[in-house]
Amino acid sequence: NSDRQEEIATTLSAFGLQASNLFLYYNDLDSATKFYTQTLGMELVADYEMAKIVRMAGSSYLILVDATKGMHTAKEPKTVALALLTDQLEDWYTYLKGQNLKIKHELKTKEGSAHDGFVTSDPEGYLLEFERFNNHPENKNFIPILDKAETILTQSGSLSTVPEGLGFKATVTWLYYKDILGAQKFYEEVLGLQFVADQGWAKILRVTDTGFIGLVDEQRGMHKFTEKKAVNVSFIMD
Repeated sequence: NSDRQEEIATTLSAFGLQASNLFLYYNDLDSATKFYTQTLGMELVADYEMAKIVRMAGSSYLILVDATKGMHTAKEPKTVALALLTDQLEDWYTYLKGQNLKIKHELKTKEGSAHDGFVTSDPEGYLLEFERFNNHPENKNFIPILDKAETILTQSGSLSTVPEGLGFKATVTWLYYKDILGAQKFYEEVLGLQFVADQGWAKILRVTDTGFIGLVDEQRGMHKFTEKKAVNVSFIMD
């Protein structure tokens, strides 16, 4: 019931979620690191040799893992997509096209749309969605959170090829389910996450001010559900 949901959410919020981590697994960790730090200009904040941590947005981190030493192998299904939210969508599109990245879904903006974006992939096939959420009734609870998020600019310097001024303000980790309502109930009632946007076949929940989980109906999304997947998600608490 609603009282029980509020009790759980209040209890979990007391733990103080500080950050979200997405773990992805690679055969060639050096190549993946180069892509995220140079092609996308993300800041390398920690180097453990078998794992590299990069900062995507304010409290959103990506951990690149050597698949020969991590919890998963690179052969497992990559049934996850990472959305990088930015207000500079067209500029990112122009830049990445110039880097000769293969675009899986081209950028097609539409007036009045709830969100616009395009999809590419990283060196080992993880899908990356560059996305902008627009002022739309569907996003009425999401936009105020995004408006408060600071755009983290990419790292400038001799290694990064990203034009100065580009960056990301938040991330959504898209996960794929057969029973999306059951998954939503788990994240809301068991983990106490806040439901912020309903796309019908996709639900978005807040982990931190810049890190979000997206639950997607496998019949409509870019992936199908798989029990095994080359991905982990973790939350950092006080």
